[in-house]
Amino acid sequence: MATISPEEMQYMEAHASDDQTINLYVTCALCTTLPAVFVALRFVARRRNGASFKSDDWLILSALVPLAAYGGAEAAAVYYGLGRHFIFARNLAIFAQVITCTFLA
Repeated sequence: MATISPEEMQYMEAHASDDQTINLYVTCALCTTLPAVFVALRFVARRRNGASFKSDDWLILSALVPLAAYGGAEAAAVYYGLGRHFIFARNLAIFAQVITCTFLA
């Protein structure tokens, strides 16, 4: 396992205000809610036009499930330290598990 050099530690402590968590939360929220809104609009448009729902409609609806799971994992990763220098992470063990789940999703 690699260790942190004193220079790297000083840099992270000097730049403690480097915080991207708000940007990541906003991106996570937009990238999970906007697709859900558009899929809902697709269903509304199909219903108003009198068109029946086909398999592609149900597949796109089912694709929202893993998208929501990924959004939740990403939000958890931000909560536990993503977007900040890792010396400011809340719990490194949980952070590592959440990052692994995010990459697997």
